[in-house]
Amino acid sequence: MDKRNVFRSLLLLALAGPLHAQEFTNLLWPPRDVGANESFGVFGVFGGSGIGLGGNVLAVRDARNGENVFVRVYVREGLNWIEDGRLCAVPRTPFVQATLDDAFSIDVDAGRVLVSGKGHACLYTRVAARKWSLEELSAPPNATGANFGARVALSGDWMAVATDAAVELLQHQGLGQGSWVPVQEVLLAFPAVVDLDGSELAIASVEGVRTFHLDGGTWTQEFTLGSGFNLTGFDGDKLCVLETRTSLLQAFDRVGSSWLPGGTLGLRGLAPFSAALSGDRMYMSQNAKLRIFDIGAQDWTEVGEVASPYPSFCSYRDAGVVIDGSTLVVHSGAEPYEHLNGVLSTFDLSGATHATLHASTAQMELESGGTLTLELDAGPAKAGAVYFLKGSLTGTSPGFERAGVRIPLDRRADPYFPLCRYRGVLDGAGRASIPISIPALAPGDPLCDLLKDRTLHHVFFLWERGHGLTNVSNVALTALVGRAH
Repeated sequence: MDKRNVFRSLLLLALAGPLHAQEFTNLLWPPRDVGANESFGVFGVFGGSGIGLGGNVLAVRDARNGENVFVRVYVREGLNWIEDGRLCAVPRTPFVQATLDDAFSIDVDAGRVLVSGKGHACLYTRVAARKWSLEELSAPPNATGANFGARVALSGDWMAVATDAAVELLQHQGLGQGSWVPVQEVLLAFPAVVDLDGSELAIASVEGVRTFHLDGGTWTQEFTLGSGFNLTGFDGDKLCVLETRTSLLQAFDRVGSSWLPGGTLGLRGLAPFSAALSGDRMYMSQNAKLRIFDIGAQDWTEVGEVASPYPSFCSYRDAGVVIDGSTLVVHSGAEPYEHLNGVLSTFDLSGATHATLHASTAQMELESGGTLTLELDAGPAKAGAVYFLKGSLTGTSPGFERAGVRIPLDRRADPYFPLCRYRGVLDGAGRASIPISIPALAPGDPLCDLLKDRTLHHVFFLWERGHGLTNVSNVALTALVGRAH
């Protein structure tokens, strides 16, 4: 079989029905290099603990069968997250592969990524595209407890790094190595959650939940809930906790230096698997749904749910959620696990932007073949514009520039890029549909072995007279897998 002809026939996309969430922007998972004998492992950590989000930077813990653990960093460009580097969780000289036990926690703030390691933490600062400077942080000489870096949090000039018996508070003072100075220690047994937001700090441990306020360089405890309470959400002046005995969610609001009780919610079913708070709104993974609640003065009101853009591919059962500003990232499993273990769905909560390129499916079975449709939607204002659709088998980074516009597709030595050449005119609604027929490939076929467990990436953009290239879309992904079981 002529590989060139088969690749030409491999093109996808068109949405089988509208997406459930208008704010959906993209799917994200790591690519597999063509020709590389690379195994798949865990992308992120279930519950969201292996994901850090801050502004336009997203950091995700990645592992290959429990070894070679590192952190993939992505920087947002429009609707897309472009890989911007791979950070070591545990730098060593000479280099030794890290394992899953070596990396504990991640936090992101203002172009900086704080990654915990076994006994120390690593702070990476972005200095240019795909270039990060490193400052290694070890436990202070008089730190209480072991496992420095069990949990980390970063905000402005402060970071909180937990051991198994305390939380060390470090302040940024000066430049270069040693610029983070230990200032204060909070003694707590086995801190499980550490959340730092400006001048507010929340810690959950086996002793309960405590909040602290920064005043004059000193962190002063303001609020305490005893054992039996878990921290489910923290956003500066709002705190949400779960009382495990009664399965009651309770909100508190900071007024002055006091925390006053607010609305409550009695849970029916399992405790939240993961939750994220943004202002007065809670996104909660519970009972196989990603539920949305508005928190009032007396009660919580359920206002909807975030549905998976591809329910048959990534279920939101046991989903992890992370929020920063108007960006929501949902971590979930993917079926079948043959291709990957962990996929991210991203959403814009402001509703200002949404995906303009949709695939009819996020996975195709090579043994069965079929039609993959790509649905282009640039909106009525772009009716009659000329579109171009391109694809890559190897990913989106570093991409390339054309007429001064970046196209987020990897084309270097990519076997699919030169074969994926679609051009046309958008209809009166600013839309177009491109069906791609993928032939069935039997196991053992060399081409099947080459394509199996790899991902097709597609992007479209417009050419407008007087404006050049415009409207670069999100990257639509489709995994090529063997038969799903």
